[in-house]
Amino acid sequence: MAEKKQEDGVTEIQNAISKTEAFIEKNRKTLIYVIVGVIAVACLIFLVKKFYLEPRAEEAHGQVAKGVELMAVDSVKQALEGKGDYMGFEAIADEYGSTPDGNLAKMYAAVCLYQMGQYDKALNYAKDFDYDDAVNMSVVTNIFIGDCYVNTEKYDEAVSSFKKAADMKNVAFSAIALKKMGSVFEYQKKYDEAVNAYTQIKTDYPQSNEAQDIDKYIWRAQNKVDLNAVKAAPAVAASDTLQVQK
Repeated sequence: MAEKKQEDGVTEIQNAISKTEAFIEKNRKTLIYVIVGVIAVACLIFLVKKFYLEPRAEEAHGQVAKGVELMAVDSVKQALEGKGDYMGFEAIADEYGSTPDGNLAKMYAAVCLYQMGQYDKALNYAKDFDYDDAVNMSVVTNIFIGDCYVNTEKYDEAVSSFKKAADMKNVAFSAIALKKMGSVFEYQKKYDEAVNAYTQIKTDYPQSNEAQDIDKYIWRAQNKVDLNAVKAAPAVAASDTLQVQK
């Protein structure tokens, strides 16, 4: 019985091999075309990467470096719009947006536009920026977007962006997001929400710079001090209040 089962198994394998050989023989030309096609696609991908994407990435990197140099000497307009053989961050973002440095140019363009007071355009570039999985960039970008919304008086959207940054639990930046969020809540006279935001800084980020004078902000929100009424007072004219953000 065992020998018969073994013989049957061998027969089945032989039959399968025969069917495969018959299929290959019948479809030999088709298979060859498929194999050739796969090789051609692989070669095309290699060529595109080697002779198109990599050179473009290098070009974008060189252009962005020139823009950063201009920003370092406060030539924001030239960094944005270009000078001589330098394209400008806007053009770099449009031309090389698919490269890492071209993507980064979108955020540089957003910062330049923000500094020039063009908050709507800055917001568009910041939203188009792909921060991928870089934790610090994601939290910073959301804070920046929140600042843009504040300056266009879209306070609910600003709170949403600041909250997104705060929820990332980033030791370096989430406290900043919470403080900005609290400032917006105070401006909207949502004092309980402001107290909660400021208190979270005190409990979750006690070593942060934002926590060092946070009791003042908590007291201010608890006592429902109107920021607009006292904006000139030194005790509340902090750099992160809504008025100074502009």
